Amino acid sequence: MGDAACKAKIILDGGSAAGYAQALCNAAMSLTDKQVQKLTDEAAYPIIEQLITAESALEQAHNMFLDAVGYDGPRP
Repeated sequence: MGDAACKAKIILDGGSAAGYAQALCNAAMSLTDKQVQKLTDEAAYPIIEQLITAESALEQAHNMFLDAVGYDGPRP
C-alpha cells in the first residue's frame, strides 16, 4: 500500500475509531435512570475492559505513528 494510501488508511481508521468512541460516550451520557440501573457490574465491566484495551491500543498506535514520522517532541 505505502505512502499516501497508508496516510489515507490511518485517517479513515482513526476517524472510525474516534466516531465509535464518541458515539459510545454520547449514548452513555443520554441514558435514562432506568437504563443506568441496567449497568450492573456484570454488564458494565466487560464494556469497561474493552474500552481500556481500546484506549491502550490507540495510545500505542499514536506513539508508533509519532515514531514513524520522526517526531521527537513531547508526547501527550
